Amino acid sequence: DVFMVFFLFLLGLRGQQCGNDTIQYLRLYKRYSLSDLSSLVNDGQIELGFKFINKVTSFIFHDFQMLLIITAIISVCPIWYFYKKESEIAILTIALFLTVAPFGMYFSGIRQTIAMAIGIGAWYAAKNKRKIWFLFIVFVAMQFHISAFVLLLIYPLYHARITKNWLWFIIPCMTMIYLFRETIFGFMMTFLWKEYNTTPETGAYMILLLLVMFAIYSYVIVDEKLLDQDTIALRNILLLSVVIQIFAMLHPLSMRMNYYFLIFIPILIPKIANRCKRKFRGVGKISVVIMTIYFLCYFLNNVIGDKDSLNIYPYIPFWENL
Repeated sequence: DVFMVFFLFLLGLRGQQCGNDTIQYLRLYKRYSLSDLSSLVNDGQIELGFKFINKVTSFIFHDFQMLLIITAIISVCPIWYFYKKESEIAILTIALFLTVAPFGMYFSGIRQTIAMAIGIGAWYAAKNKRKIWFLFIVFVAMQFHISAFVLLLIYPLYHARITKNWLWFIIPCMTMIYLFRETIFGFMMTFLWKEYNTTPETGAYMILLLLVMFAIYSYVIVDEKLLDQDTIALRNILLLSVVIQIFAMLHPLSMRMNYYFLIFIPILIPKIANRCKRKFRGVGKISVVIMTIYFLCYFLNNVIGDKDSLNIYPYIPFWENL
């Protein structure tokens, strides 16, 4: 709770210079605050849900900072609930959230972080087999970022029981996808994102390697008899995340699609560590300590060294703009 409260305050009280896209959102806020409802609906540049929040906030508060506060609450509270309810090792979950999950995106990509937060509702709808409610939640998420359509994959992934026996099929398939990733992605580009061109590799190899290591960890040391459906579903999502990350090396929008699934990894890894085979229980305990220390140190090193691509370090509060 302490971490999430602090995180919420950092997001809501950040200045306009904090995050690459914050200034752009300020421009949109000013634009939509002067638009009538008809103009908002007919403007197809930005998703309707986000335009609606801008309009309501500007009408009530007349202050862009209130938009940042409101969107911070919407973006953080579902994740807060999910992590508090589902995490079995809180400190490891926090360490993974700060590094593996798209922590930095919360300070820049307001629209998508709202969609990601709504995706938590899709998880629970899939878990409870509420198909209509699930589809409605995904539709709402798409009103904030169109890429949220990938959340549709959560339903089949939740109910698929992918065990170690599947690996004889999955590993060759993933290998083929990696080897022919440019051809496959080129085909997908014929009907998705036509306005973009395939770009050179974006330096996503390290993230891919990390996800592959997590996948190996999730299958090798775990006792399959101890797995509940939640853990199996989270592991299925990790496999999908590996596949998406392969294409993220070719196009940054693929990385954006992966954000919806990376937020589940901080819950999966602690569950795997707590469900080790008897002979690996010592390894599981040591791995928790090593991962926690490593990822926290990695995060602190980025903060101290001002290493980020989203312009969130050093942190700038809003009162420095006054």
